[in-house]
Amino acid sequence: MRLVPAVLVLALAAPPGAAAAPVAALRGDADRDGRIDVAGDRDVAAQRTGTVAAGVLVLPNVDDDSGRCAAELAKLVEKPFTPAAAAACRDGADDVVNGDRDALDLAELRVMPWTGAPDDADGSVRIATDQQHARLFRRDGGRWSPAAALSAADLRAGVVLGLEATAIAGDGGWDGRIEVALEVRAGGQTASDQLAAHVAPVLLVPQTAPARTLFANAPKSRRQIDADHRESRAQVGRTVKFLRTAKRKDVPKFLRRYHRDPESYRAIGRRQADNVRSLSLAGRAFDRRLKAAVAAVGLGRQLTTDPDAWAFVQDQFEPAYAAVPGPDGSRVVRVALRSTGFADERAADLARHGDTAWLLRTLRGADSGVALGGSTKSPWEMDGGLEATPPVPGAPHGKVLVSGSEAARAATVITAQGAQPALTVDTGWLQVGHVDEIFAFVPAATPRGWALVAADPGGALRRLRKLSARERRRARVVGSADRYDDQARPLPSPTVAALLRSKIADQSATAARRIDAQLVVLRRELGLTDADVVRVPVLFGIAQDTRRQIAWTGNVANGLAPGGRTFLAATPHGPVVGGRDLFADDAARALKAKGITVRWVDTWPSPHVRQGEVHCFTNALRDLGDGAWWRR
Repeated sequence: MRLVPAVLVLALAAPPGAAAAPVAALRGDADRDGRIDVAGDRDVAAQRTGTVAAGVLVLPNVDDDSGRCAAELAKLVEKPFTPAAAAACRDGADDVVNGDRDALDLAELRVMPWTGAPDDADGSVRIATDQQHARLFRRDGGRWSPAAALSAADLRAGVVLGLEATAIAGDGGWDGRIEVALEVRAGGQTASDQLAAHVAPVLLVPQTAPARTLFANAPKSRRQIDADHRESRAQVGRTVKFLRTAKRKDVPKFLRRYHRDPESYRAIGRRQADNVRSLSLAGRAFDRRLKAAVAAVGLGRQLTTDPDAWAFVQDQFEPAYAAVPGPDGSRVVRVALRSTGFADERAADLARHGDTAWLLRTLRGADSGVALGGSTKSPWEMDGGLEATPPVPGAPHGKVLVSGSEAARAATVITAQGAQPALTVDTGWLQVGHVDEIFAFVPAATPRGWALVAADPGGALRRLRKLSARERRRARVVGSADRYDDQARPLPSPTVAALLRSKIADQSATAARRIDAQLVVLRRELGLTDADVVRVPVLFGIAQDTRRQIAWTGNVANGLAPGGRTFLAATPHGPVVGGRDLFADDAARALKAKGITVRWVDTWPSPHVRQGEVHCFTNALRDLGDGAWWRR
């Protein structure tokens, strides 16, 4: 965040012999060239506009330039706390300027000298609109204090002011507009004028921008996994002992089926514990594969892993930024939109176990802040449901694809920014319900410079049906809709022949119709043609105990674009014929046709069986270019 100049200019001294009638004139960097036109009138036309499109801009002061919030967070984590309490600390939350660096986040205003102001002259300058979301300071030497009354001496010498926006647009229903009122009095007469500013919009960053920092969860150590496994099996033993001695009425409902046969629970419980250990070890294997793939594209040093980060770190926050013009270029603050799923006051347990603490510890600091992305009581309302598009016709900053289940939250946050139209995508038929389960934007060798990667269950079925009868009987497809039976025993992967006779084929056909319908919407709303879309084979199936679908094979569409024309995607584990994974070959061929190189990252069995892939388990801060969104 940096200082944005805007100026309050008072009238010049009165002509000789004339009464010193007060004249107030407000000016600011309304033309957004980074400078105040004090001598001319370039800024006059838009000085009262105060919209996203025109007028003075102010950065949302949601960062922590002095580092004071880190100390507050350290105290909070000593006991259970709510995410809202932890996120409340930011520079805009108090009524002081937190050091010289924080002063750069203020929009500079100036009361220009009225050298002829008489001794009885005075005035005032104030926020005329919602004072909850804006503050006005004055600078005297190196000290900042709240601005209010102006003395005759102030009017003669001029006063430097700083305008602060305390939150992002949409916070508490705020429309982002700030009006500043100046009043000057002298000789029984009064003059006034106004200047309107607007908080800079928070813009989501598309995956087509090069990644500069990558985040992922650090898995448990082998020692911790083994310790957890021993405790899980010991707990099974304690439960068996309880079942042998307890009366049926005292047994929890989910265990009553084992009341007469505790040993059957022992067998299932031990298998479940073993399965958890196996998946945890698989998570460590995925960590190694991800690091190798990231290193291969030259970003090994940019990958940060932390055990306190949530495994589904993509869903934890949505990377964004706000920027305003300044004399030396754009002034930028990165803003992490905190997932709505982490906003629930009942999520204190999540916060206590590090997820929220990690987000604030990592992404709240100088020129970097955390803001609430909405409000909800559903744990599924996460940020994998928001995906920014690259610039498209009619939307120079792109649009934001919003999962249908999150449309209401987006209306209060994304739409409130006034810069990136929200486009609802029907994902209600998916178990998690996120846009990134079916679509991704990737840099490509196309006239647009990018392509839309779309999951293609219909294409996957057509590929399977083209196999010969012998190939269908021999080739198997690795999937996850029913990994274990009701006795916690692993199920074998079906042959292609068996799969085509199963519900997976019908469910994939249904998913194909759903995705095709959304592609019609995206073609219309984004101006896409078939040449802009890359279809990659993915089978879908109904998740256990639900009526909603998940990716059954490795979901290639849920991948990470790290930069350039490279795509890190889940190994499909499609049918293997002649030693080749046919789904992998088809996907790589389709991507290569658009100039995209795919690097496979094996997500089987974990994180795939946890209903996540490469994109779900990573997040990125991306290059912002010059940040000058107002020029586009």
